[in-house]
Amino acid sequence: MGSASPSKVRKEDQMVNQRKQDPGNNPSRTGGGSDRDPADHSRGSGGSSWRKLAFWSLVLLCLLLLGYSALASVAYWRLERESTARIAHLEKEVDTRERQMNRMLRDRTGLEASLEEMERALKELRQRQSVADQRMTEFRELLIALRDLRDAGSLTVRIVDGRAVIALPFDILFASGSSKLSSRGEKAIRELTGVLSQLEKHRFQIEGHTDSDPIRKPGYTNWELASDRALVVLHTMVDAGMDYRRISAASFGPARPVEPNNTPARKARNRRIEIVLVPDLSVLPGAAEMEELLREMPATKSEREGKSD
Repeated sequence: MGSASPSKVRKEDQMVNQRKQDPGNNPSRTGGGSDRDPADHSRGSGGSSWRKLAFWSLVLLCLLLLGYSALASVAYWRLERESTARIAHLEKEVDTRERQMNRMLRDRTGLEASLEEMERALKELRQRQSVADQRMTEFRELLIALRDLRDAGSLTVRIVDGRAVIALPFDILFASGSSKLSSRGEKAIRELTGVLSQLEKHRFQIEGHTDSDPIRKPGYTNWELASDRALVVLHTMVDAGMDYRRISAASFGPARPVEPNNTPARKARNRRIEIVLVPDLSVLPGAAEMEELLREMPATKSEREGKSD
């Protein structure tokens, strides 16, 4: 193989110088050409791989974050729905419990009212029983005290309108149309007073009754006649030792017959003097309540004027 010609050598030198002056054709700068350093090629390839790995890692992280956010949103929505349902259930249960409690309170109030009513009724019943027992005791004492007079036929004892009534035979007390007490009648009244005056806890009312026959005396009626007879008996009893604070007199005239006034015998039975055992009204049920009600009533004009005086 012969040596190159001078012209060819010069041409090659020019091409080398041109490549050195043109950066775009420099294989070492563009990475092209076969004379590039293998180490430089290796470093360029490795940097590109790391950039791709970082990119896809970032993409994966974003996807994971999006997925977690979606899952969190679903979980939150589910939790919110469950919480709403739970709250609604609890509110309903609270409302139910409140209704039950209110019903129980109403029932309790009703029971307390019923209990108070029962206690009042029981108290009143006990008071009535106590009064009944007391009156039975008084009546028993009266019957025992009057046993001898009853056995002698000097009087009778009966119950009229819940009151013990001592009835004296009228024919031994007064003549028809008269208010003058006979000697026999005075003796019977004094004997009765000796028994009644020993019953120190009791009070008595003397009641005068007549038949329906009119009085022939002008301005004088059966009411005056019955009143005069009752007062005569009262004065006789006081004179015989009865405490005047324990007796009173009343006239009923012809207003309370025990039988029709259609025969002389029945009229005679309607002409009578009765001595009534007066019950103690203060021990009757409701007496305290009536007194309290009376105190609560507004005072009358005369009562106010009396207080001012």
